[in-house]
Amino acid sequence: MFFSLYNEIDGKVCIILDRTSDALGWLKNFVADADSNGVSRDDIRVCFRASKEDRTGLNEWIKTAGVGGKVESGKISYGATKKHSTLTQTQENL
Repeated sequence: MFFSLYNEIDGKVCIILDRTSDALGWLKNFVADADSNGVSRDDIRVCFRASKEDRTGLNEWIKTAGVGGKVESGKISYGATKKHSTLTQTQENL
């Protein structure tokens, strides 16, 4: 459902993730779904990084997956917050 809505939007989309959740797992699933729905990875930009002490591999995955870079160049951008937010969505809700 998200990708059909995404295709109807002329502007940019921002998705806010709860940084204390499994952000890496969510991003991996989302990018795989985007790939299967014909969404270019050039449209996806992750605008946050894990700390240097992080051992999840998030920063390396962002680089390898090709979803890093300037937010201005993407159409779907990800932000993160440490506090729970009503804007935080799970992939099932998108």
